[in-house]
Amino acid sequence: MFRALAIWGLLLFFGSVCVGAGLWQLRLAPDSLQKDNFTYSDAQSISNRIALSNVLLKGAIYNPGVQILKLIPGVSWVPHAISGGSGVVSEVESLLENGGNEMLKTALSGELTPEPGTIDVDAAVDVAVNAQRVGDRLARIRSAVKNLDGLHIPGVSDSRIDAAVIKVTDYLELAESAVAAMRQLPQLIGSDAKMRYFFGITNEAELRGIQGIIGEFAIVEIDHGKISVSRTGSNLELVNPKALPAELIGGYSSIYGATNTEWQNVSLSPFLDPAALRITSAWKLQTGESLNGVILLDTVALARWAIPKVGIVESAQGRKLETWEALADYLSNGIYFEFPTDQFARKRFQSELAGKLIEAITGSSLEPQALIRSLANPMANGRIVAWLNGEVGNEFNDTLLARSSKNLSDDIVIGFNNLTGNKMDFYLRIEAKTDACAAIDLTFTSTADPKVKYPDYLARRLDTADETRLGSYLAVNAIFPQGTNVALIKEMDKAISFNKFSESGDRELVQTLVEIPVGGTRKFTYILDGDRGCTNHRIRLSPLRIDN
Repeated sequence: MFRALAIWGLLLFFGSVCVGAGLWQLRLAPDSLQKDNFTYSDAQSISNRIALSNVLLKGAIYNPGVQILKLIPGVSWVPHAISGGSGVVSEVESLLENGGNEMLKTALSGELTPEPGTIDVDAAVDVAVNAQRVGDRLARIRSAVKNLDGLHIPGVSDSRIDAAVIKVTDYLELAESAVAAMRQLPQLIGSDAKMRYFFGITNEAELRGIQGIIGEFAIVEIDHGKISVSRTGSNLELVNPKALPAELIGGYSSIYGATNTEWQNVSLSPFLDPAALRITSAWKLQTGESLNGVILLDTVALARWAIPKVGIVESAQGRKLETWEALADYLSNGIYFEFPTDQFARKRFQSELAGKLIEAITGSSLEPQALIRSLANPMANGRIVAWLNGEVGNEFNDTLLARSSKNLSDDIVIGFNNLTGNKMDFYLRIEAKTDACAAIDLTFTSTADPKVKYPDYLARRLDTADETRLGSYLAVNAIFPQGTNVALIKEMDKAISFNKFSESGDRELVQTLVEIPVGGTRKFTYILDGDRGCTNHRIRLSPLRIDN
């Protein structure tokens, strides 16, 4: 008996060593990502560490000492946890072996951009070929990560595990978006015909269902890999169509209004697909030009992308904006203090500045490592969304970056439409969380100072003649997964009124109004139908100005 226990203990010791060493290699693997100059050799180092970690974890899985733990109450979770982690690591290694390394080598060696503002067509073909090979691997990694969801480990809170799974899933969904685009990269860079993309710069200081109001825009054209900006301007140059596209007459128009055709209201839905349709249709009516895609990025994403390219940006009054935080703050808020009364001068300066930033971005070398560092979080948080028209969008438009009703079908998606025409949403903080089994709390807080005299075009409300009534007034559109129903909405234990609509088939859209005065707080609680309320759904909010 003693001998058997000794052998089991020795086996268990070696299993523990394998697990510890494997986890150590995983911890070391991402260290190279912290370097400013991330090279292909760094990527190879990560790949080698993942491969070694995979071998060590597999050794632990098949270790008889570890396997016996399945029979022991209280620690039977150990082999399941090791197996789950090993499955994920194994799929990551498989992805790198099946085309992932080739894509990294092409991108990180600079071969993709032989000169600033140009993407090499032949290199794009290589990327597309490799992307075909890794797509299925990504799906398998997502499946392996999903298996970790619900894993209970003594001493580790379930919320930490859930948060880790959500973060990993976000980045895997972004990777799927990238692979879907890479598969079509030769077409997207105009190898066969010139491609035309609409870039809208949005400002969450005046919220819309997805991101904020479009303030400035640019038309970016790519012809055989050569990138150029053919036009920039402010929303004053965009002509409002007389009617919505025919495809939106019906369910969409019943919710957001059949006569609500203005450019500033193209993104009222929390989903991108109707906004992309409206932008494409309105641009065609105004210019006669067809669009191959629509990209919306907010001032935070623009600032994070631009600052590494341009270094320092000067405000209208000569103030030095050296960080992306300072630039984002200025684009969404500070500029109104420099132009407190002259809206046309402000828009002219905004348009010229946005044009310079976009031209600096598109005219420089594509640096994937810098791009990933700058834009991964904004992409995951919905600060950058993209839609591809025509056949090239068939696969891409089902991914996270397209933010369509289809790819967010299992999530609770909440958007906010500013009903005042002011820019006080810059000062809003909105938090959503599940409270107990069948309730969702939505808390609105205004950080604006009641003692501050805010500029006219920032603070003035067009919905009231009372000039002293400052703050945000929003239509809150919460869209729930199919089968999830809202029974009532409460504030301070008092039921409040709301409207219900059908959105994207059988999904329920619940719309209510909320006014948040300067410096004030409001809290709503959605009470879900008891039969469906316990399902754990991800809550996705329209991005706000302040977070990453």
